[in-house]
Amino acid sequence: MPSRKRISVKLARYGVAAAFFLGIVTSVAQIFQDLSNEADKLDSNIGSVLEMARPPAIAAAGSLDDTQAAQIINGLMTYDFVVEAQIVSDLGEVLASRTMSRRNRSTPGIARFISGDDTRHVIPLIDAAGNNTNYGQMIVIIDPSLAFSGFFERSGFIIIAGILRNFLLAFVFFGVFHWLVAKPLIRLNASIAGIDPRNPEGHRIRTDSQHADDEFGNLVENINDFIAATDEHLTERSRAEMALQTLNEELENRVAERTAALESAQKELVAKERLATLGQLTATVSHELRNPLGAMRISTHVLRTRMDTEDDLQVRAVERVERGIKRCDNIIDELLDYSRIKDLDRTVVSIDEWLAALLDEQDLPGGIVLERDLALPNTSVPIDPERLRRAVINVFENACQAMTNNAKTETGDTQSRLRIATRATDDRIEIVIADTGPGIPDEVMAQIFEPLFSTKNFGIGLGLPTAKHIVEQHGGNIEVETEEGRGTSFVLWLPRGDQEALGSFLVVPTVLFK
Repeated sequence: MPSRKRISVKLARYGVAAAFFLGIVTSVAQIFQDLSNEADKLDSNIGSVLEMARPPAIAAAGSLDDTQAAQIINGLMTYDFVVEAQIVSDLGEVLASRTMSRRNRSTPGIARFISGDDTRHVIPLIDAAGNNTNYGQMIVIIDPSLAFSGFFERSGFIIIAGILRNFLLAFVFFGVFHWLVAKPLIRLNASIAGIDPRNPEGHRIRTDSQHADDEFGNLVENINDFIAATDEHLTERSRAEMALQTLNEELENRVAERTAALESAQKELVAKERLATLGQLTATVSHELRNPLGAMRISTHVLRTRMDTEDDLQVRAVERVERGIKRCDNIIDELLDYSRIKDLDRTVVSIDEWLAALLDEQDLPGGIVLERDLALPNTSVPIDPERLRRAVINVFENACQAMTNNAKTETGDTQSRLRIATRATDDRIEIVIADTGPGIPDEVMAQIFEPLFSTKNFGIGLGLPTAKHIVEQHGGNIEVETEEGRGTSFVLWLPRGDQEALGSFLVVPTVLFK
């Protein structure tokens, strides 16, 4: 901090200014008091001198004695303040006269300004003891500045002494203020600057013993009380913020849980509504279509028994009708499987033997090679064979259809492969169905398990939703990994063992064909 900004310098400056002002006022008052006293003394002296010179002047004027008059004038001129004197007779004759030269009257202008101009005293020379005869007059001119020469010397000394006294007071005030005020404030400021406002814990300001009971001691005590209160307030605020943060996190978790529960409930409600609508539609469709389809099936059988089997046109027509009837039956079966929730009829089976028998029954489209990797020959699991059969066949057919649509030729150089594998972890059994089809785009991936969603120009989009529903009934789920242009892998996993309470299980990543 610059020295001119320190409080000790400011106090010293103000103190000196005040002392200088008071010294000037005091000195001026003293000078004017002395001036008044000197003026009174001068008037008294002038009166005494003139009164003492008056009788001999009357005698000299009465006798017209020039010598005696000259002696009187010389006597008057011995006084410093008399600059001119003369005795004039009643006839106007100057009996004696004397004037002080101007060289001997050099006085400062300030002195003449204060004392004023010369004063002229005319004393009539009247003999009061006789017959009051007027013998003339005595004229005396007084220069007050000459009479005040001693006074002006004393005044100059007083002014110089006052200035020196003020400079001395400046140094004294500076030292006293610095020692008693500025130095403690500097230490106090350094102590306050060393306190961390964000964590004032344990920081307290100390004061010198000499200031323990004065204003500095009280100030330090108040500052320490303020620091302690601030520390306590910050501690309480930190605790409140932590508690508020905890409450916010709990609230966010509750909101997230409630939101998830609401979303789940909403999805479940929508699914139930959709399932109820689909059930009503299925009941109507199955009732309305089963009878006509039965009649059409009987009619095609009659046609087949009576038609010319060598007529290829008739044979292909009947076969198209039979395929259409079968396709309609499959659609009705899919609708019924999805809309009717059946209780599982579990049976403990060897998973590899059951799956191998299922695969032996399937007809693969041309151009697709089936690869089996059944690695659980001694593993049994409780399942509903018929229900799980439907789930596996739906995924199996979906994979075959994906590769059939993607194949260039039935026997081309891009031969499609369908891999069926089984594997186990500590807590689940997995059936892997991996194809080398085109893969599933991201925008389609999120909707593959939604009922009635399909990207094919045939079917009604219930194959995968039905498979997922059946696997979930078994306590498991279906996981999908896909890569566009490389293929898709479906993992149908079941909990290992016969467990009543089923939780979530570790997702084991599948390996696509390379």
